[in-house]
Amino acid sequence: MKLKVTSAGTRQRIWFHSSALAAFVVLLGTLGPLTLHASGSPVARMPNVVGLTKAQTYSVMRQHNIFFVTSGVGSGDGSWQFVQHQSPAAGAPAPVKANAYLVVNKIVKGGPRPMPRLIGLSRPAAVAVLKANGLYYQDKGPGSANNTWNRVVSQNPPAGSIVQWLGHVVLGVTNVHHPVTTTTVRPTTTTSSTSTTSTTTTVPDTTTSSTPGSSTTSTTPTSTTLPTTPAVITPYGGLPPYKRVFETFKPLAHTTSGDQVLVRTLSPKICSTHNNVLKFLWPGMCVFQYRDRGNANFLPAQPITKRIPVDHQAVGQATFYSYRPGFCASHYVQLFPGMAPHTFWFPRDQLLKVTNQANHISIFCRVTDHEAGGDPHVVDLSMTQFSQLIGRTGDFNAINAIGVLKVIITW
Repeated sequence: MKLKVTSAGTRQRIWFHSSALAAFVVLLGTLGPLTLHASGSPVARMPNVVGLTKAQTYSVMRQHNIFFVTSGVGSGDGSWQFVQHQSPAAGAPAPVKANAYLVVNKIVKGGPRPMPRLIGLSRPAAVAVLKANGLYYQDKGPGSANNTWNRVVSQNPPAGSIVQWLGHVVLGVTNVHHPVTTTTVRPTTTTSSTSTTSTTTTVPDTTTSSTPGSSTTSTTPTSTTLPTTPAVITPYGGLPPYKRVFETFKPLAHTTSGDQVLVRTLSPKICSTHNNVLKFLWPGMCVFQYRDRGNANFLPAQPITKRIPVDHQAVGQATFYSYRPGFCASHYVQLFPGMAPHTFWFPRDQLLKVTNQANHISIFCRVTDHEAGGDPHVVDLSMTQFSQLIGRTGDFNAINAIGVLKVIITW
């Protein structure tokens, strides 16, 4: 058999010498069911190569005498590692020298990957394979309730399926009790005594016996089962596209351990957490994590990191004082520990758009002054513009009755 492989960009073709045709026909009989045309000639079927490595794919396609073209990550330079999708699908008619189109990919952290074969593995081996592939699992069957199973008997998705990074697999497991082993030490005689001592060790119970007249001790050790399965956190409810300063949000998630999922901020100057509720403090990117520290049945979960942009909009309170219309004062604020005292919301000469949240009336003012204030006061307006925001321009009695307004500041 003569093999020639040509590669132009992403194309690989496999050719067989005519002298190998007879052997190839014999080989077809071992490659799965064939369908007969009306004329009685066999029709081969497209093999399933999804999840196969590059070497495995070449081998299978050579055996079936099928040409294939690749596209996707690593197809241009031949550095791809597995097949993610194929067309035609497995089982479709595949005449000799048919063409197949394969979408290929590389295994990278955070990307899809083929599901490894886990059936037949012991618990430590299966956990090690899953950990190496960035996958979580749920076990079902004898021994799953107390983590005493010792063999995988089924898996879903099956081996070769394409799964996502941090994906889940359901394992059918069993707990086969191994027979008790007994180790006997032959009797020994010491020079200081004529008595003979025989020791018998039984697992899990250990019994030590001596010659008549000596004491007999029986010890049954207690066993402690340590968790081997990490908890799995699943966020739900979605995240807002953005939030504004002073607003709050409670991220939602559940975990397989049954414990409460903890929310921890990684950007304390942008957002803080209290009782698993985020409070947005300053424009920027709020980075936070879902965490589960584990318990007696589960190891700590892999933290999940999320981000919420905090827009250049502040939701706070506007006050008023006797000032010129079109000009305003910025209050100082100290929103998080370590923030410099007397940090003002806005620098002088900053143009602000101030919108009344109740009626959506907006005014513009330029910051020309700084005043004491603090959370949640954001801006101090002239009496005239304050009255404009409530829709009663020049009614100073009305603004005295209201005092403060909840506004959105955009800059």
